Amino acid sequence: MPVFNIPLTILVPVLLFALACFLLAPDSLTESSTTPATTPAPATYEADNTNKTAKDDAEQPPDKDALPASLSGTEHGVTLSAQQQQLVVHSSLRDLFDYYLSTLGERDNIWIDTQVRAALARQLSGQPLAQAEHIWQQYLSYREQLALLPAAAEDASTYQRLQYHFDSRIALQDQIFGHAVAAALFAFDREQDSLALQELQHKEQQSKQQSEQQNASAANGTEQTLLNSSYQQSWATRQYQQENTKTQQLLAIEQNTDDPSQRFAQRAAIAGEQQAVQLAALDQQRTQWQQQLTAFQRQVQTIKQQQLSADEEQKQIDLQLQQAFPPEQYLRVKALSGLL
Repeated sequence: MPVFNIPLTILVPVLLFALACFLLAPDSLTESSTTPATTPAPATYEADNTNKTAKDDAEQPPDKDALPASLSGTEHGVTLSAQQQQLVVHSSLRDLFDYYLSTLGERDNIWIDTQVRAALARQLSGQPLAQAEHIWQQYLSYREQLALLPAAAEDASTYQRLQYHFDSRIALQDQIFGHAVAAALFAFDREQDSLALQELQHKEQQSKQQSEQQNASAANGTEQTLLNSSYQQSWATRQYQQENTKTQQLLAIEQNTDDPSQRFAQRAAIAGEQQAVQLAALDQQRTQWQQQLTAFQRQVQTIKQQQLSADEEQKQIDLQLQQAFPPEQYLRVKALSGLL
């Protein structure tokens, strides 16, 4: 076996190099095998995205189609109908309009117009819908022009001012809507206006009679007779009397039939279903309004019994009036309650 003589000056560096390679190799392998294969970037992005979404949701504006606070939890409760592609017009159509118009100050005109048209479209279509939308536009015009009506003469009596006020409104209604639509749309108001005038006229007559020292009991009997007559004959049936002799039969039904279903059937047989629907709606509104009026008059009597100062008594009565009735009915209610 041959023997190689390798000088130490060469052997030592070689051995040291081999040892260094052996020692360094495991560290490199370990470092490579323990290096993470994933980065936290996606997780960080996901968290940031979640926070951004939550922030965006918090900054979303409120739903502009939602009802304002004053109407929260309420509905207009108006049912619309059509017959033979013609809209059945009655005074509750105004209730739908006024329901959304009551939000003026909380919502703008565009929102109110959008809501009214949407409410009409949920119940009507085609020609009846177009008719209802046209009446809506006319109603807006009527409200604007109503504020421009001239006042009655200052030297006129209370009865004359009230008569002038009512006559002016009726003339404006007929001018804007046409006589037929105005008669149906404002039937309830016109009936109550007529009743208020009769009541006021009677009070003026009664005052004159008292000044002439006539019998007060006879005057009270006359007042009760006038009130009973007013309630037995509504404005709608009085108008119908001018147009058709069948009104006498309608009046007989109103006076002699208390059951609503029988009254409706009898009216429909004489005047048609559309007229019967209008008269039934008028009956219901008249009953509800009379209940409101009676409750208000009781509150007035309670206030008068508290022996308040004149200013405080008037303040309390005005507060009750504002809580129970809309502004356009103040004059009528005062006339019927003896507050003029």
